[in-house]
Amino acid sequence: MSAPPPTGGYRTSQLEPVEAITYGWAAFTRNVGPFLLMTFVVLLLGGGFSLLGSYLDGSFDLDASSTNANAAFELQPWGMLLSLVGSILASILSLGMLRMAFDVLDGRKAELGRMFTGYNVGVGVLTGIVVSLVTSVGLLFCILPGLAFSFFMLFASSRVVDSGAGVGQAISGSFTLVKDNAGPVFLWFLLLILLVIASVCTCGLGFFVTVPLFTISTAYAYRVITGGQVAQPA
Repeated sequence: MSAPPPTGGYRTSQLEPVEAITYGWAAFTRNVGPFLLMTFVVLLLGGGFSLLGSYLDGSFDLDASSTNANAAFELQPWGMLLSLVGSILASILSLGMLRMAFDVLDGRKAELGRMFTGYNVGVGVLTGIVVSLVTSVGLLFCILPGLAFSFFMLFASSRVVDSGAGVGQAISGSFTLVKDNAGPVFLWFLLLILLVIASVCTCGLGFFVTVPLFTISTAYAYRVITGGQVAQPA
C-alpha cells in the first residue's frame, strides 16, 4: 500500500484529464534526471534488441528479390527471441519508472535506487505479459477487441506497484476502475494519445517527454480514482 503523503499533500476526489497531464509535466520537470535516463534506456532496449535480432537473422543482407513473406518468416527466429527479451527488460524498467512516479505522488524525489522496492517485480512482469498476449489476440479479431482490452488494462501495472495486487487482482481491478470511471479516463487517455501522435511528428524525440509524462500521469490517475493521496511534486 502507498504511504501517506507528507505535510502539504492533498486528497483529490475526481479525475480531471487536463490536471492529470499538467501534474505529470510538473513532476517530470522537477525530476528530469531519473525519468529521462530510464526513458532513454527503455527506448534503447526496445529498438536495440530488435535491430540486433534483425542483424543476426541476416535481414539487412536480403535483396529485393528475396523479401517475400515466407523468407521473412524463416529468417526471424533471432528477431523474435531478442524482441521478446528486449520487451521483458523494457517492461521491468517501466515498472521501475512507475514506482518512481508513485514516490513522487507520496511527496518524495524520484530515485533510481527505489525502482524495484515495495512490490513484486515478477508479478508485474507476468501481468504485463498476460495483458500483452490477450491484447494481441484481440487485435487479430477485428482489432477493436484488442484496443478495448488494452484500454481497460490501463491500471493493471499500477495495481501491482502501488497496491501489491496479484495478476488476477491487477487485471480485474483495472477493469473495474476503468469501467466505473470510463468518461474521465477516456478523455485523459485521448489526451495522451494526441501527445503520442505529436511525438511521432518530432521523429520520435518527443517520446523522451511523453513516456515519463504517460507514466506519471497514469500513477496520478490511479491514485485519484482510488481515492488515494497525491502530494505536490517535490
